[in-house]
Amino acid sequence: MKLPLSPPALGTLLTNADGNKFAMIFSSNLGPTDAEGRYLHWDKLRHMQPPEGWTSEDYWMALKFARRHLYKKLPFTSKSGAEFQFCTTVVFIGICTGSIKMPPGVSEWTSRLPIRILATPILLAH
Repeated sequence: MKLPLSPPALGTLLTNADGNKFAMIFSSNLGPTDAEGRYLHWDKLRHMQPPEGWTSEDYWMALKFARRHLYKKLPFTSKSGAEFQFCTTVVFIGICTGSIKMPPGVSEWTSRLPIRILATPILLAH
């Protein structure tokens, strides 16, 4: 099995970034996935077209910052001592305007149903 290419070190990207790049990254509306909702590793992301005006490294740094608050640490490490963590990406359901009508009596029953959030855990070596 071919091992994926390691991503650029976040510390190196931060060192090389200027104020304009930080402003661009932190003012973006990028989430933890690409525009199609895929959670991509650097090895795949580097071959894709980044958003207009961005380099692949800028795009990677923005995604990493968007993912940071979603990481959960696991209680074991790799052979090299790196901690494992996983990222939970949430499937967002769009909000529409208008109204939804139900027959009488249905709303009382459905109001007692639990609300569930769909999440996909993704295992990562940090």
